[in-house]
Amino acid sequence: LVPDIYQERKGRWMADSLFPTVFVTHKETLAEKIPRKWEFLVHRDYENQFYFLVPEQDLTFPLWLGAIMYRKGYFQEEDGLQWLRKLDANTAQYVDTTSDLMRKILEEPGRITWMSLPEALKMREYEKLPIQIRAPLDSQPVEISGVGLLDGAPHPRGGELFLRFLYSDPMQAELMKKFYQVSARQVIPESLRPAWYAEWTIRPMDLDWEWTAGNERKNLVLWEERVRGQGYWPKPKVVVVPTSSK
Repeated sequence: LVPDIYQERKGRWMADSLFPTVFVTHKETLAEKIPRKWEFLVHRDYENQFYFLVPEQDLTFPLWLGAIMYRKGYFQEEDGLQWLRKLDANTAQYVDTTSDLMRKILEEPGRITWMSLPEALKMREYEKLPIQIRAPLDSQPVEISGVGLLDGAPHPRGGELFLRFLYSDPMQAELMKKFYQVSARQVIPESLRPAWYAEWTIRPMDLDWEWTAGNERKNLVLWEERVRGQGYWPKPKVVVVPTSSK
């Protein structure tokens, strides 16, 4: 029903919906200006192009931050911090609310942020904001909402019936249609898929979830104390060539 990657290893819970991270920008932003890989975020071309929510207002930020610290050998703490400082150098501003964030993204093409796919779809499909959504081509941290049947529950049969109802075709179709949820079910019949469903290929990042969750607070403190506002691109050296005199 649900792929193993979206289940707890001991079978105590499984995902019912997925929240992959995607890039969001103005509808008129040229395709070649949108980063397609996470590594592109630290390219000099994106200086002052990013707007992000402060972590206190962004539920997906702790997971993304943990993924950056974990992936590609960033167990060496300093490597992860150096990468994040480059991202900070490319960040124009951290904003406090989603409405302020979207206002800045829509003020001019070229400004870029990221958020969960369901949130972005709601803005594009329901609120009709002129945005485009791009998923990274490489793997991405995928946050989930999960559900499980508790051991010793007084009415386990009722819990089983609820799970069957939650994962049923009609309920999954309703969640995708009304709430733009990305179903965690392994197979979704084509007849149930909304129009936006075919746009996305989700490539879940292979993470040590226990490490990521266990270091969440530490990573946030590191970001606040050693990254935020500390990134910069060094100014190019100006070489003065003396003029020859006759």
